Amino acid sequence: GDSNQFAYSSCLAVAKNPFDTKYNPLIIYGNTGLGKTHLIQAIGNHILINYPTIRVLYSTSENFANNFIDSLKNNSMNEFVQFYRNVDVLLIDDIQFFQNKGKIQEHFFHTFNTLHQAGKQIVLTSDKQPKDLKDLDERLISRFQWGLLVDIQPPELETRIAITKMKSEKEGLELPQDVVEFIAQNVTSNVREIEGVIVSLIAQVAFGNKKPSIDLVREILRMKHIKTAKIITIDKIKNAVAHFFNLNPSDLESKSRKKEIVVPRQLAMYIAKELTNSTLEAIGRHFGNRDHTTVLHSINIAERNILIDERMKSAYEFITRKLI
Repeated sequence: GDSNQFAYSSCLAVAKNPFDTKYNPLIIYGNTGLGKTHLIQAIGNHILINYPTIRVLYSTSENFANNFIDSLKNNSMNEFVQFYRNVDVLLIDDIQFFQNKGKIQEHFFHTFNTLHQAGKQIVLTSDKQPKDLKDLDERLISRFQWGLLVDIQPPELETRIAITKMKSEKEGLELPQDVVEFIAQNVTSNVREIEGVIVSLIAQVAFGNKKPSIDLVREILRMKHIKTAKIITIDKIKNAVAHFFNLNPSDLESKSRKKEIVVPRQLAMYIAKELTNSTLEAIGRHFGNRDHTTVLHSINIAERNILIDERMKSAYEFITRKLI
């Protein structure tokens, strides 16, 4: 989605040119289930396909730690050192595992230094920013900040809708559009939760002889302790704004330039931006297929009016309270 375009572009830059990148190290961080492992492995796969002579090593930090411990037990430290340092691109997943492991951190510090000084690309992932990791060597934190940190955000509503449709179709489960949207509106934290809901739906359909429905999804979410949110749609916003200003919702979609319609329309677009995850393009489609430039202009005007006009501020607050 749009929120992760910067992270995607950064990863693509490293994958396309691992020999000469300013992003070293590249550190991808974000909550569990947002696709960090997918991204770091995609970087490695892209390099291997396009530069088959480059030595690429992917490992989790846990594997790094286990290999280190095994090398101590087997008196094979030289082999361990060569394994991790004789590469052109080192990809280490979940560096938060290094917390509270002083000796392992020390050896990773030396591995990092050796590769970085030799101009080798390093890519790391973490569940939080390195500076927020506890009991991590300050020398490591300092070196991690030499490069580029990119965060992975939860997908926006439209992206979650697309993911839900794709995942369900891949599993051979045809979902009605209202069910797809209900899942996307309520399962917001990560992709793995969406996958879990779809797996549960498949089981209910296959073994419980049930049809996919919003009620069935609501029951699955209850069992998974996922609270269903009060759904705020653009159509609900249009209805609320139209009712407040004694208009028909269709008036807000019209081409009318009358002030008594233009001002409520601008306010409705602003509220849609505030209370939904919809893109400017999606908002525009609900208001007579207006383009994103027009939508952005309307949102800016409405925001200014709320700041300087007490009546508009009161209207905004009243409508949002009703919706929330």
